[in-house]
Amino acid sequence: MNALDIIKAIRAGDLDEDISLVTEALTARQAARALSVRPGEKVRFNGNIKPKYLVGVLASVVKVNSKTVTCRIDDPATAGRFQGDVRVPVSLIEPVTA
Repeated sequence: MNALDIIKAIRAGDLDEDISLVTEALTARQAARALSVRPGEKVRFNGNIKPKYLVGVLASVVKVNSKTVTCRIDDPATAGRFQGDVRVPVSLIEPVTA
């Protein structure tokens, strides 16, 4: 089963009985993936961040904690009122792959 098959199954309601398990698995995987970043690496704010104008904004990791990551936004002009270092939950970032 590939990602498209899983998405189709969710949309069709085939996984309704286990939807909370699917949600938990996705959240855990996002957190594990985010925690794999190291200081100096590039990350992107994902679609769960608010305000929404931060979605896709690039940042560099400054510090990694158990539940949060401190990031320095690469281009402050894209970040509105958020300047300098910003600490966010790991669930709101994703690593940028080359």
